[in-house]
Amino acid sequence: SAFKYYKDGTYIKALEDLDTIKTDRDRKILGNKEYLKGIIFNRLLRYEEAIESFIKAQKLGFKIEDFHYELGQAYYANNDLFKARSSFTQSFDSGFNKKISLYYMAHITQILEEYKKAKVYYTSLLKVAEEEKDLKMSQIAHFQLSECLLSMAEKREDPKPLIIKFVIPHLNKSKKVLPESSLAKEIEKRI
Repeated sequence: SAFKYYKDGTYIKALEDLDTIKTDRDRKILGNKEYLKGIIFNRLLRYEEAIESFIKAQKLGFKIEDFHYELGQAYYANNDLFKARSSFTQSFDSGFNKKISLYYMAHITQILEEYKKAKVYYTSLLKVAEEEKDLKMSQIAHFQLSECLLSMAEKREDPKPLIIKFVIPHLNKSKKVLPESSLAKEIEKRI
């Protein structure tokens, strides 16, 4: 019944039902309970509680395909960026939601101002997006890559030649991918 309430979006009722599950049940049931609580807490924007529930589920040996991705979402929303990146890396490595996990890995690395590493992630994301013909992600990857390159160039004594050679071409490519998108308008201003 808790899962039905969850599917219906009645999250508080789902949590109430989950709390009726006794702690003397087997580990698999308890792990499932904690995982579902973590998902619900994520949807309710209660990230500390989500993280706590996910960690309990993990300690109980619970495994599911999207576990690290969901944990990464909770860490990211809670601004625990190193743990979020680690979780998204595990999600990527396990093959779950690879493209979005890679985006989060790149974006978090960029926020942490590790621009060379972020550049590698965005370059990988760009390759995947282009292989899959995902125009929106391709546009985002070009744009964010240009932002990383700009941050790297600005640390140099004379950034202008680097900006002209590396940043502007990625901005132009990004704009060209989906020229009518709202991001294209932002890119035009950025150029």
